[in-house]
Amino acid sequence: MKLKIYSLLGLFILLSSCKEDEGIDCSLVDCAFQAFTIEFVDADGTNLIENRRYDQSTIIVRKNGNQINSTLNTSDILYFEVMGEVGTNTYEIRLNDSETDILVLDLSDENIRTGCCGPYYDISTALYNGTAQEILQDEYYFAKIVVTK
Repeated sequence: MKLKIYSLLGLFILLSSCKEDEGIDCSLVDCAFQAFTIEFVDADGTNLIENRRYDQSTIIVRKNGNQINSTLNTSDILYFEVMGEVGTNTYEIRLNDSETDILVLDLSDENIRTGCCGPYYDISTALYNGTAQEILQDEYYFAKIVVTK
């Protein structure tokens, strides 16, 4: 009986001496942003950045007047960070001096958070120049549309 009491007492001391987890130090976490990608193709499926109809280095994506894409892109798709808030969010895409398109994303309030990062939004709908687009999932937090021009 004494052994049981001492065992329980020892277990109690052991458990009460453990510090509760302080959590993750978010300053040490490098978060990936929630990217949205657009592939521009013609009716034959030819990539319009790859064939140089559009120059990746001069395409500008703006949200509320602020540029949100990098001009250092070297791929054949346009990508930028999803920024905004729950509901309708409008992005201006300047493809060249004479061609500017409008992308409207509807971001849902189903935020996906992972520890220190986020919020990442579920994209309910995507309208490109008023036309509904199929949203393809590239990766866990990445969405893509293919726009035929």
